[in-house]
Formats: sequence, structure tokens, C-alpha cells
Amino acid sequence: MVYKKGMVYAIITPTASLLLLYEGDCNMITQVNSTNYKEVVENSNVPVLLDFSAEWCPHCQALLPVLNGLSEKLAGKVAFVAIDTDESPELAQARSIEYIPALFVYNQGKYSDMLIAPKTEGEVEDFLKKNGAL
Repeated sequence: MVYKKGMVYAIITPTASLLLLYEGDCNMITQVNSTNYKEVVENSNVPVLLDFSAEWCPHCQALLPVLNGLSEKLAGKVAFVAIDTDESPELAQARSIEYIPALFVYNQGKYSDMLIAPKTEGEVEDFLKKNGAL
């Protein structure tokens, strides 16, 4: 069964699983792993928002539309990257990730403090401002 409300599609499978899909360009967030981390994050000419998350994490999935919206809104000012903690555990360990979603700002060679599980665009924007990314 498929339901649509605004820009969100909800698909309910026969086993009662729920899958949410969002319309719009989701390519504004770059997937990062240990292979491309230095190139994408450390060599960026703009501040970088790092999102440590996992596909199985409902809070991470709930944050995606917020990050997608902000990545479009702030294109060219802030780079948005996603790091899957299951696929790149070494990157998660390097930042001492214990809870996800966990956000950091990388700006001018320094990492910010961690923000755990923000729920709104305003929280993320405030975090970016507090850490000199905006």
C-alpha cells in the first residue's frame, strides 16, 4: 500500500514494514568512507557537516529530510556528508561515536563538539552557526 502526503511517500509492505521515501534531490549529501574521507572532508573549501548514521537507525532516517533540505538551502556554503557507521566503523571510532545520528562540523582543520539526534532544521542551523559554519 502506498500513501503520499506532500513530499513524502509511505510504503507499507505486506509484513507491515514501513518505508519512507522523499521526493526531491537527495544527491546533495555525499556518501563518505575511509577511501574518500580526506579528499571530501579535510580538503573541502567550505565547512563540512558530518552525519554519522546507519540505515537501520530510525532516528537517522527521520533526520534525512532535514539534512536534505538544508543541503539544498546551503549549497555552496556548507558541504553535507554522510558516514555509515556500519560500513566505516574506523571513522566512527576515530570520532568516539557511541550514539547515532551524530553530527560534527569540520571547519578550518578543526572538529566541533558532537550534536546527537537533532530533530529540527533549526537545531541543525543553530549548531552550524555556533560552530562557525554559517
